[in-house]
Amino acid sequence: MPWNRKLYPADWPSIRASIQKRAGNCCERCWVPNYAVGYRDEFGCFQPAGGWGSELFDRAGAGELPFKEAQECARRLNECRFSLDGTWRRWFVIVCTTAHLNHNTQDNRTENLSFRCQKDHLDHDREMHQRVRRYRREKDQLKLLEVMHGKGKAGMESDGPGEAGGEGGESSSLEGRGCERLRQARPSAEDVSTRRL
Repeated sequence: MPWNRKLYPADWPSIRASIQKRAGNCCERCWVPNYAVGYRDEFGCFQPAGGWGSELFDRAGAGELPFKEAQECARRLNECRFSLDGTWRRWFVIVCTTAHLNHNTQDNRTENLSFRCQKDHLDHDREMHQRVRRYRREKDQLKLLEVMHGKGKAGMESDGPGEAGGEGGESSSLEGRGCERLRQARPSAEDVSTRRL
């Protein structure tokens, strides 16, 4: 998961390491080992690699390999694509990260931090991510409405000749910005004056 270092304190690596140690290098929600190789079954449960008589894949499934080696095991398993029972599997490496339970990256108390696998971290953050997406979508729609009704930052309130609000300049100014459809959707001065009556 991408993360913005500016939102975290300078000593974040040591804080994260202490939470990882507390968790025993496993997800604190589902107890899957960090860097374990496996797949999710139809119920979303993690199924580790191994049990085929290969020490390498047994260690990979238990999360005992370094990340690069675990990635290589997952890549090799994905080349096969099918398991012994003939069903398709997407093999991947579990990567645990530290979640802020209250979503405040400045609140680094140990009781507010939890070491979680990708699935559990995303499940925990899902509602917050939905709120952020909704907020951004509404903000973008508001900006579009402001542009359509002449209140945007593009200088559309000006009434001078050859400028956005003038007779000859409105069309060329908007078309120059690739906004022909917005120009057509923008109400004319006549429409606005009749609405006020």
